[in-house]
Amino acid sequence: MSWDVIVVGAGGVGSAVLSALARRGASVLGIDRFRPPHDRGSTHGDTRVIRLAYFEHPHYVPLLRAAYEGWARLEAATGQSLYVERGVVEAGPEDGVVVPEVLASAALYININATINGLWRTISSRLAS
Repeated sequence: MSWDVIVVGAGGVGSAVLSALARRGASVLGIDRFRPPHDRGSTHGDTRVIRLAYFEHPHYVPLLRAAYEGWARLEAATGQSLYVERGVVEAGPEDGVVVPEVLASAALYININATINGLWRTISSRLAS
Protein backbone atom coordinates (compact mmCIF):
# COMPACT_ATOMS: atom_id res chain seq x y z
CA MET A 1 0.00 0.00 0.00
CA SER A 2 1.20 3.53 -0.65
CA TRP A 3 0.48 6.73 1.23
CA ASP A 4 0.41 10.33 0.18
CA VAL A 5 1.63 11.40 3.62
CA ILE A 6 3.08 9.55 6.60
CA VAL A 7 3.05 11.44 9.91
CA VAL A 8 5.46 10.30 12.60
CA GLY A 9 3.87 11.02 15.96
CA ALA A 10 0.12 10.57 16.22
CA GLY A 11 -0.51 12.55 19.38
CA GLY A 12 -2.60 15.70 19.52
CA VAL A 13 -0.79 17.62 16.78
CA GLY A 14 -0.02 14.64 14.57
CA SER A 15 -3.62 13.42 14.76
CA ALA A 16 -4.91 16.88 13.84
CA VAL A 17 -2.61 16.90 10.81
CA LEU A 18 -3.75 13.41 9.80
CA SER A 19 -7.40 14.40 10.14
CA ALA A 20 -6.99 17.60 8.13
CA LEU A 21 -5.11 15.83 5.33
CA ALA A 22 -7.63 12.98 5.20
CA ARG A 23 -10.50 15.51 4.95
CA ARG A 24 -8.71 16.94 1.92
CA GLY A 25 -8.60 13.50 0.30
CA ALA A 26 -5.02 12.45 1.08
CA SER A 27 -4.18 8.85 1.85
CA VAL A 28 -2.50 9.10 5.27
CA LEU A 29 -0.71 6.91 7.78
CA GLY A 30 0.07 7.89 11.36
CA ILE A 31 2.90 6.15 13.20
CA ASP A 32 3.39 6.52 16.94
CA ARG A 33 5.73 4.89 19.42
CA PHE A 34 2.82 4.03 21.71
CA ARG A 35 -0.54 2.41 20.99
CA PRO A 36 -3.31 5.03 21.13
CA PRO A 37 -4.83 6.30 23.23
CA HIS A 38 -1.93 6.93 25.61
CA ASP A 39 -0.85 9.60 28.07
CA ARG A 40 2.79 9.96 27.06
CA GLY A 41 2.58 12.76 24.52
CA SER A 42 3.66 16.36 24.89
CA THR A 43 0.05 17.57 24.64
CA HIS A 44 -1.30 15.41 27.46
CA GLY A 45 -2.37 16.61 30.86
CA ASP A 46 -5.19 18.53 32.46
CA THR A 47 -4.35 21.94 31.02
CA ARG A 48 -2.68 23.53 28.01
CA VAL A 49 -2.18 27.09 26.86
CA ILE A 50 -2.68 28.57 23.43
CA ARG A 51 -1.72 32.19 22.82
CA LEU A 52 -2.68 34.36 19.89
CA ALA A 53 0.19 36.87 20.23
CA TYR A 54 2.94 34.32 19.78
CA PHE A 55 6.40 35.59 20.74
CA GLU A 56 8.34 33.06 18.68
CA HIS A 57 7.40 34.89 15.45
CA PRO A 58 4.52 37.17 14.41
CA HIS A 59 3.73 35.02 11.39
CA TYR A 60 2.46 32.25 13.67
CA VAL A 61 -0.63 34.38 14.37
CA PRO A 62 -2.56 33.34 11.21
CA LEU A 63 -1.81 29.68 12.03
CA LEU A 64 -3.04 30.23 15.57
CA ARG A 65 -6.26 31.80 14.32
CA ALA A 66 -6.78 28.67 12.23
CA ALA A 67 -6.12 26.58 15.35
CA TYR A 68 -8.83 28.45 17.26
CA GLU A 69 -11.22 27.77 14.36
CA GLY A 70 -10.19 24.10 14.46
CA TRP A 71 -11.03 23.89 18.16
CA ALA A 72 -14.46 25.38 17.44
CA ARG A 73 -15.07 22.85 14.63
CA LEU A 74 -13.99 19.98 16.86
CA GLU A 75 -16.32 21.16 19.63
CA ALA A 76 -19.20 21.41 17.14
CA ALA A 77 -18.47 17.95 15.73
CA THR A 78 -18.23 16.28 19.15
CA GLY A 79 -20.84 18.31 21.02
CA GLN A 80 -18.34 18.74 23.84
CA SER A 81 -16.67 21.77 25.35
CA LEU A 82 -12.97 21.27 24.69
CA TYR A 83 -11.63 24.81 24.83
CA VAL A 84 -12.15 27.27 27.67
CA GLU A 85 -10.72 30.73 27.13
CA ARG A 86 -8.85 32.29 30.01
CA GLY A 87 -6.46 35.17 30.13
CA VAL A 88 -2.71 34.84 29.96
CA VAL A 89 -0.05 37.27 31.10
CA GLU A 90 3.24 37.37 29.24
CA ALA A 91 5.78 38.97 31.54
CA GLY A 92 9.45 39.67 31.30
CA PRO A 93 12.01 42.42 31.03
CA GLU A 94 11.21 45.25 28.64
CA ASP A 95 14.37 44.51 26.66
CA GLY A 96 14.02 40.71 26.86
CA VAL A 97 12.75 38.34 24.19
CA VAL A 98 9.16 37.54 25.19
CA VAL A 99 7.52 40.93 25.81
CA PRO A 100 8.88 42.76 22.72
CA GLU A 101 8.03 39.83 20.44
CA VAL A 102 4.51 39.43 21.87
CA LEU A 103 3.96 43.13 21.25
CA ALA A 104 5.34 42.78 17.69
CA SER A 105 2.89 39.94 16.97
CA ALA A 106 0.03 41.92 18.47
CA ALA A 107 0.94 45.05 16.53
CA LEU A 108 0.76 43.18 13.22
CA TYR A 109 -2.39 41.16 13.73
CA ILE A 110 -4.41 42.20 16.76
CA ASN A 111 -6.36 45.37 17.54
CA ILE A 112 -4.82 45.98 20.95
CA ASN A 113 -7.13 48.86 21.92
CA ALA A 114 -10.25 46.80 21.19
CA THR A 115 -8.79 43.82 23.06
CA ILE A 116 -7.87 45.88 26.13
CA ASN A 117 -11.22 47.71 26.11
CA GLY A 118 -13.12 44.41 25.83
CA LEU A 119 -11.06 42.91 28.64
CA TRP A 120 -11.66 45.96 30.84
CA ARG A 121 -15.44 45.78 30.18
CA THR A 122 -15.42 42.10 31.16
CA ILE A 123 -13.43 42.71 34.36
CA SER A 124 -15.55 45.75 35.29
CA SER A 125 -18.84 43.89 34.81
CA ARG A 126 -17.63 40.96 36.92
CA LEU A 127 -16.45 43.25 39.70
CA ALA A 128 -19.80 45.06 39.69
CA SER A 129 -21.84 41.86 40.12
